Amino acid sequence: MGISYIIACQALLRAIGDKKTELIISPSLRQSKHMMDYIYHFHDILKNKIGDYTKNVVEETKTSIIFKDGGEIHSLPNSANTVRGFKADDIYIDEFAHFTNGTDKEVVEALMPSLSRGGTIRYISTPYGDKNMFYEMCHPKERNKRKPQLLINYQECPDFHPEDIQRARETLGEDGFQQEYNNQFLSDMEGQEFPLTLIQQCVDPEMEYVELDKNKVYLGGADIGREQDLTAIIVLEKTPDKILRVVYKQTMKNMPYHEQMNIFNYLLNNYNFMKFRIDESGIGNMMAEELSRGHRIECVTFTNETKQDLVGNTKRLMQDKKILFPEDPQLISSFREIRRIYTPSNYLRFDSIRDDKIGHADLFWALTLAVKDESTTRGFVKPVAYDW
Repeated sequence: MGISYIIACQALLRAIGDKKTELIISPSLRQSKHMMDYIYHFHDILKNKIGDYTKNVVEETKTSIIFKDGGEIHSLPNSANTVRGFKADDIYIDEFAHFTNGTDKEVVEALMPSLSRGGTIRYISTPYGDKNMFYEMCHPKERNKRKPQLLINYQECPDFHPEDIQRARETLGEDGFQQEYNNQFLSDMEGQEFPLTLIQQCVDPEMEYVELDKNKVYLGGADIGREQDLTAIIVLEKTPDKILRVVYKQTMKNMPYHEQMNIFNYLLNNYNFMKFRIDESGIGNMMAEELSRGHRIECVTFTNETKQDLVGNTKRLMQDKKILFPEDPQLISSFREIRRIYTPSNYLRFDSIRDDKIGHADLFWALTLAVKDESTTRGFVKPVAYDW
C-alpha cells in the first residue's frame, strides 16, 4: 500500500480513537481531496464494522470531517495562508519535496507558531531534486540537526511484481526511476539545459491530462520514431491569457507504421488544430509526407540550427511561465535529458542520451514542435557555422 493510504488510516484512527485534531497538507487541492477519499474509504469500513460509534459526524466536506465527541481531520492544499495558525495534534506534510517555488519554507514558517504549543509533524515525500527543504532535512550540514528518518525502498514491499517495476523503469527512464523508486535525490547534471528548478516552476500540480474537446482549438507536435525511439505526441491548449497548457500526450513504442498512421489520422480528423507540426527527419519523412496529403500540417526537419531555435524558444516560454504541464515524471525526465554540448570545433548543439527503453527525449522534442514560434522574443543562439 502507499504511504498516503497509511497516513489516511492513521489520521482517522487518531481522530475517532484519541479525539485528536489531524492536519494533512498535500501539494495541491486535487491531492488533498484524494486524501479525503482514502479517509472516507476507511470511515465506511468502520461504519460497517462498529456501527453507531462512527455515526456522530457533525461536519463532512471534501476536505474535512469533524466528530461530535471530539476529533477531526482536515486535508488541505499547499498554502501558507490556509494553514497559518492552524492548531493540530498531528501534522502530516505529504510529498513535501513537491512543495515547489519556495512554498515549502512558507508552509513550515506558517505552521511553526502552532507547533510551539505542542504537537507532532511528519514530512513524507519521494525525492524531487536537491534544492528544497526536504533534501536539506535529509542531508543536514550539522549532524546534531538530523531528524529521525524512515527510508522505504520499493524492494521492501512484499507485493511488488518485477514486470511492473520494469515497466515503470521503461516509462520513467533511469533518472526518474532512481528518484521515484530508489530514494535518489537527483542533482542537475553538467550541460543540462533545463535545470530542475525551471522545470518545476512550469509544473501545475492541479493539472491532469484530459480527453480532447472537439469544440476547442489546439497546438500539436509529434516526434516520429519506430524502433529505437518513441513516437511522441504532445497537444497544448492556449488559454485567453496566452498560457500554453499541456493537456494531452501519447507515446508509441514499436508500433507498426499503419497503426501510427491511424492514430494521427484520428486526431487530425476529429480535433481542431491551429498548428500541428511533425518531425520529418529520418523515419518521419514518409509519415509526414503521407499525412500532409490529407491534413494541414507543418513539417519540420531537425537540423542543428532548427534544434537551437526550438530549445531557445521553449526555454524562453518556460522562463516567462508561459508553459504549464502536469507533474508527469516521464515528461520531466525528457526535459532533464537535454544537454548543451560543444563540439571539438566549439560549435553548440543540443542532444540527449539515447535510451533503448524511453527513446531520445522524444516528448521534449514533440512539445518544442508544438510551441514553435509561440515565443515573442527572438535570437537565442546564432552560431556562424553548424556541425551536426
